[in-house]
Amino acid sequence: MNSYWEDGKSTKRAVLNLSDLPDEVVSMTQAVLRGKNFIDADNNWQMKLTLPHGRMAAVTGTMKKQGFSKLLGGRSSR
Repeated sequence: MNSYWEDGKSTKRAVLNLSDLPDEVVSMTQAVLRGKNFIDADNNWQMKLTLPHGRMAAVTGTMKKQGFSKLLGGRSSR
């Protein structure tokens, strides 16, 4: 809804009319506007590996070259 003043009165108008959309789309749109997140159930994915990039890759590479892993315990946490 868009509110504005006209002739000294507060007036509202619909910016987008959802009534022509299927009920499923309307309910999902309302849920998203309330802050709910959706993930496609058919797209069952799992993160297997993440690689450092940018500054983190530079810091990690420097630490490995300098032998920080031996200094900090040498055992990987993963």
